Amino acid sequence: MEAFRIIMRIVTAGLSLYMLLIMFRILLTWFQGPSFGRPIELLKSITDPYLGWFRRFQFLRIGNFDFSVIVAIIVLSVLTSITGRLAAAAVVTFGYVLALIIMRVASAVSFFLVFFLILALIRLIGGAVGVNTSGRVWITLDRLLEPVVHKIILSLSRGKFVSYRNALLFFCGLIVLTLFVGRFLIDGLVNLAGRIPF
Repeated sequence: MEAFRIIMRIVTAGLSLYMLLIMFRILLTWFQGPSFGRPIELLKSITDPYLGWFRRFQFLRIGNFDFSVIVAIIVLSVLTSITGRLAAAAVVTFGYVLALIIMRVASAVSFFLVFFLILALIRLIGGAVGVNTSGRVWITLDRLLEPVVHKIILSLSRGKFVSYRNALLFFCGLIVLTLFVGRFLIDGLVNLAGRIPF
């Protein structure tokens, strides 16, 4: 049993290291420019096959957003937690795995909701204080917000015209409500999953 725990500790450490490499690889995609040489090519050869496996799922791409990387990190995070639990207790229940998945997915969804809430609030404040919103930053902000806001508001308003400002206000309120209600729902689901005895 002790040998199994040692193996699980090694696996957990390996998964944690691999997750760090993937995050480093993702950060590098934000910087276009000169090639960083052989070390980066080695990093790509290690991380890109794993990331590529998730990129093949088209439903993970919504508009300009590619959520495949987030799903890839969630999967690694869940696996790391499972192996860590096996290293500590040598037993993992279905309820624990289910609760873990619920928490990780909820965390990722909450991150994006807060991200969009902040963007929408910045856009609303900019418009309210009379900032010239025809600049490059504001256009980029609108390109991120408009497809999401438009899709949600259009489905809720049954095709009726809603001004962009009112749509943003409603969108912000909807996110706050979702975060508030979602917190209670997720806590309840995690507690329920944690009670599954097998």
